[in-house]
Amino acid sequence: MKRIGLIFLAVSVLMYSPSMVAEVTTENEIRYHFQPHVITEEVREFFGEDFTDLFFGFCDALLSGDDSYACPDAQTEFEIWRTAGSCFPIADKIAYADFPVGAPRKHPSGQAKIIYRYDRATCQRLIADFQTRVEGLLNSSLPAACGDAEKALRLYRFFAREYRYDDEFLNDMERRLEEGGAYRTIMTGKGICWEIAEAYTYLLLQAGVDAGVCSGCQENGECHDWNIVKLDGKYYYVDPTYAVSSPDTLKYFGMTEAERIKQGSFLLDTLWAFIVGEIKAQTLDVTDEKFKPLWYAVGYEIGHHQVFYQNNSGQQCAMNLE
Repeated sequence: MKRIGLIFLAVSVLMYSPSMVAEVTTENEIRYHFQPHVITEEVREFFGEDFTDLFFGFCDALLSGDDSYACPDAQTEFEIWRTAGSCFPIADKIAYADFPVGAPRKHPSGQAKIIYRYDRATCQRLIADFQTRVEGLLNSSLPAACGDAEKALRLYRFFAREYRYDDEFLNDMERRLEEGGAYRTIMTGKGICWEIAEAYTYLLLQAGVDAGVCSGCQENGECHDWNIVKLDGKYYYVDPTYAVSSPDTLKYFGMTEAERIKQGSFLLDTLWAFIVGEIKAQTLDVTDEKFKPLWYAVGYEIGHHQVFYQNNSGQQCAMNLE
């Protein structure tokens, strides 16, 4: 029955007009190129332009193979590495920071050290492979001239249908500490919640859409990470991890705060947005219900600037995304 419904949806897309159907990416068509400098706008605003310049300098140092970068103190160094989790995930793969106990708060030289995990040639190969992978994912998932909402939805669908939750990794604490991160998820197609949330953030930033990571605790005491995305100046919650278990629905896309709490039994006062420990989620306005009709869709297809779906009454519907 589900298969028949999806076929009917595909036919419905074609009936609207050929211009509404997403373009097919040709093998040599490149629209998105790897951007070495991306950062969540709310992180930029919270820490300021000086921090942003230092973070981008850190990215450049890693790409060049330098063994240090401009950084005034240990706290800034910590925040740079934390920001890299969702804004420059190759960092944790090829290098790490040394935060020894009792280290001075100030870096006397005004420089922080980079400790590489591999030789220079290996690091450069890993960087090149990562850049190729990011460009490939974006160019195969996003058609030309699509807006931010369509980008967010198409990448949500990509994660829901192509990625899988890594239960084995979840139960291996040693591997989680050593290998975990958005890099692993982007390169392997599998991950756990915080890896998937960081990977989704990073790909959206690479596509020019402002996004960040959120976290919270459920009534049963378990913690979870998901995303917050800014579309047309409004915030929405998106959970690509939960979507992996429900790939043919959109109930975790464009959620309000109330819907986020409902879908997972989260405790409001435990929710953080963008920077854990710094920005309480309830200080943000996440109340717009533009995408509410999609939460109840039982099947969907994405056209150009539109999403076609079947509601829970069996009606075929369309929503403009731009």
